[in-house]
Amino acid sequence: MSFIPLLVMGAGTVLSAVSAVQEGQAQSEAAKANANVASLQAEQTCKAGAYEVSKIERTKSQARSTQQALYAKSGVLISEGSPIEVMADTATQYEMDIQAQKYNTAMTAARYDYEAEYNKSMAKRYKQLGYTKAIGGTLLSLGMAGVGAGWGGKTVTPGVGGYGMNTPAGVKDMGTWSKF
Repeated sequence: MSFIPLLVMGAGTVLSAVSAVQEGQAQSEAAKANANVASLQAEQTCKAGAYEVSKIERTKSQARSTQQALYAKSGVLISEGSPIEVMADTATQYEMDIQAQKYNTAMTAARYDYEAEYNKSMAKRYKQLGYTKAIGGTLLSLGMAGVGAGWGGKTVTPGVGGYGMNTPAGVKDMGTWSKF
């Protein structure tokens, strides 16, 4: 009869250990999924950034062509003086926009890449944590419960006097024991 509580306690401990491992694996899978999402976001950011750069470059080319055509139409020589300076300034402004777009794209993509790497490392840690919790927190508690049950001559006697708690060896009635 006394082996049943130990059997139940052992089964509960095994279930807790399995649950801890499964919890760690579930957290690990979630972190891996987050890493994949962040990697995709980094890739999409790079593609969107490249598209924006190409749009700015196209606009820059169109602006230069428009400026040349307007100067030529008005009879101004564009080989020297103010027209060249205006065209150079316009090209410089567009180039600054291009470089700013490239920088912003690189920074955003780097942030997503960092997030992906962080989530990958967390996936490994979650998996390890599940095993650690299973071994350290659950299985070792079974051993400590066995040591604690036999410590100091106490035995586990469920239901004695209706209390269902640890009682010193030889005590049959918790009512008398509780007076002390």
